[in-house]
Amino acid sequence: MTFNLAEFITAAHAAAKSDEPVRAVRHLMETVFADLPSLRAGLPDMPADSDDVIHFEDEYMTMYQSRFRASIAMPPHDHQMAAIIGLYAGSERNDFYRVADANPNSDANSDADANANADTFLTLSGGVSLTAGDVAGMGPNAIHTVTVTNGDTSEAIHIYLGSLSAAARHVFDLDNKQILPLTTENFQSLSKFS
Repeated sequence: MTFNLAEFITAAHAAAKSDEPVRAVRHLMETVFADLPSLRAGLPDMPADSDDVIHFEDEYMTMYQSRFRASIAMPPHDHQMAAIIGLYAGSERNDFYRVADANPNSDANSDADANANADTFLTLSGGVSLTAGDVAGMGPNAIHTVTVTNGDTSEAIHIYLGSLSAAARHVFDLDNKQILPLTTENFQSLSKFS
């Protein structure tokens, strides 16, 4: 049976509203991604002029179809909510970071406090490599980067458990040891293009 995007969004939304949304959405994603030919046949092609297509957003769930390019190194950033990612093309590495804060009483998620503390920076805390068909989850406090590891692009479905556009997200400036609000301008200025 060919993947149907509208049916998938309806099922994912119901899973996101369930008593155990992370588990329910991940189970749905694993089921769908077990049949990559059907998924690929039913997904719309990514537009040439955009690397992100938002398919759905409300207070329970945001769903993106995303493409990452090997020529762009994105800065560390957070989502402020749990996320489940399923890769359907290419391969990528997600590296995870944590804020290393010399003052344990400081609120590292507060822009003012974090930027006032000159010792605040990120340290690598782990990572996961994904290939087409893999599904991975990130907790609500995850800070990560994504690097394409084989070929020119990776393509994935991202489901965030909440309204991503309403979240107070952050991007991390490693050179200046600053935590900044995640805006398009800040994200693009910290991205590195090759």
